[in-house]
Amino acid sequence: MEQRRWQRQPLFVITLPMVVFSSVRLGVSPKINALATVIIVIVSLVTFIGWWLMARAERRRAQEAAAGRGSGT
Repeated sequence: MEQRRWQRQPLFVITLPMVVFSSVRLGVSPKINALATVIIVIVSLVTFIGWWLMARAERRRAQEAAAGRGSGT
């Protein structure tokens, strides 16, 4: 008899949140600490780069606006 595709799938999948929350009960391992550190660093870098790009664009807009007002007189 042919097995159906859904019958060959595992009954459960261990996801990252499941690992993190289950480790809270058992004690946090160094692997979870390292993973949390990496996630925090990546999110911080992305946030800082986004802020820096927006600030740079705003400075350019302000300079262009100032140059436009100065040449109009």
